Amino acid sequence: MLLAVSRILDVVLETTSILQTLSVNAIVGLLATIYTAMGA
Repeated sequence: MLLAVSRILDVVLETTSILQTLSVNAIVGLLATIYTAMGA
């Protein structure tokens, strides 16, 4: 069960690696913005 899920996740991550990179960049940027706003 877990092996099948991880295998599906691997396929999904491979096909959406560009989207994943963009979303990670967006999340990091958002966190940085919030952190800066709280620090200001």
